Amino acid sequence: MADKKTTAKKKASIKAPVRKTKKVSKIKSAPPKKTAPKSKASPKKPVSKSSPASRKKPVKKASAKKTEKPAEKTEPKNPQADNKRKRIISFIAILFIFLLAFAASKNFDFNPSDSSSSPALAVDIGDTVSVNYIGRFTDGKVFDTSYESIAKENDLYIEGRDYAPLTFGVGAGQMIKGFDDAVVGMALGETKTVTIPPEDAYGASDPEKIIDIPTSLDRIIYLGREFDISSSDFDNAFGKDPVLDDIVGAMFPWNFTVKEIGSENITLEYMMEIGDTFIMPQTAWNSTVMEKNGTTLTIMQNPEEGQIIQTLFGPASITLAEDTISLQVDAETGQEIMTPYGQGTVVSVSEESITFDLNSAMAGKTLIFDITVENVTKTGIQ
Repeated sequence: MADKKTTAKKKASIKAPVRKTKKVSKIKSAPPKKTAPKSKASPKKPVSKSSPASRKKPVKKASAKKTEKPAEKTEPKNPQADNKRKRIISFIAILFIFLLAFAASKNFDFNPSDSSSSPALAVDIGDTVSVNYIGRFTDGKVFDTSYESIAKENDLYIEGRDYAPLTFGVGAGQMIKGFDDAVVGMALGETKTVTIPPEDAYGASDPEKIIDIPTSLDRIIYLGREFDISSSDFDNAFGKDPVLDDIVGAMFPWNFTVKEIGSENITLEYMMEIGDTFIMPQTAWNSTVMEKNGTTLTIMQNPEEGQIIQTLFGPASITLAEDTISLQVDAETGQEIMTPYGQGTVVSVSEESITFDLNSAMAGKTLIFDITVENVTKTGIQ
């Protein structure tokens, strides 16, 4: 029994040191606990005096919040903001689809990157446009413009003219073809330089419209008693169909007899007798039949010396010679004159004749225009 007690005591003595060892280990681990109060001090400092609850939070929770902040950066954004962004994108997509549908219903291409090419902005046939322009010949000389300042610079200014954009209907035939064609496809505010050949401007010059008007005349005129006239000219002159042996006169100072009627021409004979006096067309003095034979009439013109007559080129005085009549006309090269046949231009002046051109001053010329579209009224789009 003693041995058992002794053994029990020994066992107890053996355990005691173990406990002491554990206590010692606790004491050895105590120093880290002394540092703990230092770490607890910082969370206890209030963030603000008005939030005492923050002072009660333990150190571990405070440190947990600090570690959670970096994690928040990797989290997805607010779902509400995400939904709002999706709604905006959807709205823009629906709006774009609507615009495409609208453009298709109006039969034109919708191209946001090049609005100038849109037919809604480009000039088309049937539109009404207003343009400013400068017209030049190929040598650079300005012949017309809608700008007042340029008209003055080039001695083209006309008092009382309204210098403003020219308004016309595109394709309505109000302008020369080349000018009309040039504005088609132009955009509002666009300026373009175009060269127009004669065939698309005022046409080629007609040689038959260039005539020589004599200023020196023979006093004695010889006329054939008979002459031929076409059926169309007969109708224009007398206003009726020809009848054989019929006497016709109309606007002439004498009558004619219808001598022969052919398939294309009619033969007429002058009904004049010796001694007849009359004023011949295109003259302003008396003329007398001096002689008549089987084929010819001899007529003497009888103006007075110094007589003043009116001509297309203004007043002219008459100077008589034995066999000639001279007209002193004050005409100048380049002078523009209105005649019963239209406006013409004096090409040249000599002692014997004046060369007169009834073609337009622009006929046969290549024209250059600087055109700026100032306004477009669309009629092609309803």
